[in-house]
Amino acid sequence: MQYPVKEQINFKNDISLYDFANIFMFAIWFIAFFTSFCSIWIYILGTTLVFYSTLLYFYVSRVKNWIKTPCKVFHISTKTYHLLRLFQRTSTIVHIPHVSYEYSIDGKTYTQHSIQATKRDAWFSDKSNAYTFVQKLTRKKDTKAFVNPKDPKEAVLFQEISGTTFFHILGAFLCGSFPMLIGVVYEMLPYLLKYIIK
Repeated sequence: MQYPVKEQINFKNDISLYDFANIFMFAIWFIAFFTSFCSIWIYILGTTLVFYSTLLYFYVSRVKNWIKTPCKVFHISTKTYHLLRLFQRTSTIVHIPHVSYEYSIDGKTYTQHSIQATKRDAWFSDKSNAYTFVQKLTRKKDTKAFVNPKDPKEAVLFQEISGTTFFHILGAFLCGSFPMLIGVVYEMLPYLLKYIIK
């Protein structure tokens, strides 16, 4: 069965934890460069980034334990957003599929719109990729949703972590931990050299 794919154009502000994490990643290297990795802010920002990346990883990974359940997709559309983001003079254009589906757990029917663990997993800068993604859903004969057994109101259509989210998590973790590690080595180096020389 083919579903009508409608397109809407919307303007909205897009300020999220992703953007603040990116700012922190830039800030920690900026501070590290001008302080030779010797600043308390490196440890504050680094710890924040490591904590954030760890929480985000466990958040997106939790769907792997959710239960596969038959669902019925009853609406699909593609919306084009002009996102107004931090420190950008012009908007960023992204194409976002919007899906509505329903499923039943213990005789109760639920309606959900989430596609993957995070909203940005299904954001496309290329319109054709968004359309292909939507068509892949419409061609499925037996669509399955992955439902949280502890809270059936939560569900997603895909368990996979997108490449965008994976590299964001990895980048936040490395940007947080690596400057801290260099800072510790830099602080300990004189003592290590003194011990080696003796």
